[in-house]
Amino acid sequence: MTSRASLVGMLTLVLALACGGETVVEPTPAVFPVVEPPPPEPEVVARAPRRASDVVVPDPDLTPIPEPPPIPTLEAVPPPEPRAFTTPVGTATITAPPANADAAKVVARFAGQLRACYEVELVNSPTAAGVVVIAFTVEGGRVTDASIKSAENKPSAAFESCLLGRAKRWSFPLEVDGDQTVGVSFSTQGT
Repeated sequence: MTSRASLVGMLTLVLALACGGETVVEPTPAVFPVVEPPPPEPEVVARAPRRASDVVVPDPDLTPIPEPPPIPTLEAVPPPEPRAFTTPVGTATITAPPANADAAKVVARFAGQLRACYEVELVNSPTAAGVVVIAFTVEGGRVTDASIKSAENKPSAAFESCLLGRAKRWSFPLEVDGDQTVGVSFSTQGT
């Protein structure tokens, strides 16, 4: 293996021959700076601060960061106080279904809608009860006309409007056609 000095000398000779041999440059020993390895990182022994109060502020002009307020704990929420009144739950029973069996199935399926109207009525009139007969006409599977045919007690306008509005949305099989009636008994549970 050749040393650096001999390598530099050979390069100088090649360079001199390439230039025609007129100038001969004396080889100078190469000077390489000595690079020292960086000092090792200091080993961190202390733990990182966990709270604002653990931080040491070296500058007296700086004010320390205040510690955050404690997180509130959840306390048991007391149950709500019972209401001063209760709304009676109403029932709607179909006492006189339509004569057509297919129409009777549809009316039975939508009886819950009539009960919902009755429960709204009970909020305004807790003693409302009785039998209402709704007459309606079915054409092409849709209710085209509906009215209250008779009522044991005169229903309020809102109750009547709710009942007729629900009945007008019912859809029937195409086999059901013509005038139909349904009798519905409304009462509160336990009466």
